Amino acid sequence: MVLEENIDYESLGKWIRRVREKHKMTQEQAAKEFHVSRTVLSRYESGKVRPRWEDVERFAKKYHENPEEIRKKVSIVIPDTCALRKNKRLLHMLLEDYDKVVLPTTVMMELSRQKNRGVGRSNRRLAWQILADIDYYVTEYPERFKKVDSEIYREEVEQIYQDKDPKSINDYIIIALAKRLAKKTIGDVVVITDDIDLTTHYKEAIKIDDYVARRTKTIDYEKVLEFDKVYKNLSLFQKNIQTLDINAYLPDGMTLLISCIRCRTKEKTEQLGWRPSEKEKYEKLQFLMEYGADIDKNDNARYCLPPLAHCVQIDDWRAFQILLEAGCDYNKASRDERMASYMKVGKLNEGNTPLMIACWSGRRKYVEKLCSYSDISLNQQDSNGYTALIKCAVARYNRKKARKSYGVNESLFRYLQKRGADPLIRDRNNHTAQDWWKRADNPEYKEKEQW
Repeated sequence: MVLEENIDYESLGKWIRRVREKHKMTQEQAAKEFHVSRTVLSRYESGKVRPRWEDVERFAKKYHENPEEIRKKVSIVIPDTCALRKNKRLLHMLLEDYDKVVLPTTVMMELSRQKNRGVGRSNRRLAWQILADIDYYVTEYPERFKKVDSEIYREEVEQIYQDKDPKSINDYIIIALAKRLAKKTIGDVVVITDDIDLTTHYKEAIKIDDYVARRTKTIDYEKVLEFDKVYKNLSLFQKNIQTLDINAYLPDGMTLLISCIRCRTKEKTEQLGWRPSEKEKYEKLQFLMEYGADIDKNDNARYCLPPLAHCVQIDDWRAFQILLEAGCDYNKASRDERMASYMKVGKLNEGNTPLMIACWSGRRKYVEKLCSYSDISLNQQDSNGYTALIKCAVARYNRKKARKSYGVNESLFRYLQKRGADPLIRDRNNHTAQDWWKRADNPEYKEKEQW
């Protein structure tokens, strides 16, 4: 009987090695069971040579093992802390690409420290968001997302790598976990990281830049990354840019266009290592649009916002006007355009339009500009059921509760009502904009449904 083609050499070799080690056999002893030399048995285990299926079944039967396990090849991925921080939607992507996601306690501890003692509010908030996402996935997909105790390897790793920088010890702990899992698994155990040292010491580690490049299936991805950092002498790149996938996603989930829009933010300047001037920013923005950048393509980061929404979010009025003049879709909502709908998770806050974000942020001139268009979607709802009007009311409630000024939220609420916004549309919890308004004025206010 010939071994079926849907079982690959590598999976079979891993299974033979796992059975041999489980029963404490040497390669010489296992080789006798297959009636081959130790060298041939070694080639079986490495996947370089395929044994006869009859011999595999006989070997399995003698040691009471099930050869059908070979068909259960599972791909496992371990995300490193730095990779999770670089792309805020990495967990979403891993859900689509791998069978199981393993979250080491070492990574969880690093994120917890960053949440509580990290430098800068934005860094602490990012760590908090990642931890919240992890908790959600572990609860929602218990068979696919697992928290695994990796600290059991710390003492062993610290003894082996006494001369190493303490900061790199965590990398070696993750490697130790990956290697142990690989011995028990018929399939691949991959680590996604942004640390070049980790990829050096573990052959199955993948840099997040390379992982994103594989997902985008983009040729010359390195040139895309290089061009993301260019803001001077753009004319020198006119020939090259025509051969690039100008709409590819970058490792942080942004497109080149959105990256350009955000290039003067603190987060982006830290990535670049410098801050482009406003003149350089807008010249590159026009350059990208001239050569085919999609002015409506959403990012693939945490909130999956369209370019126009990014302009509102960072208060870039000039870029906002440039996109509108270029004919962008001002009703385009946030949405993960890469993930199949059946893979969506309930907590993904999709459906946010530029108008909603402007209302939430209290940016009146953006609201007025958007409302000047006759076909603006005033009553569009996001995945929580919020409309732009409800956003105004909720923002007013939050600011009033925090004892902050909320006058702009009240003026926007009244402005939208005059424009025709419906105050009776209900969100997913059955609350209207009017309910939120009353709740802000009276914390004890309750509708029929409990808040």
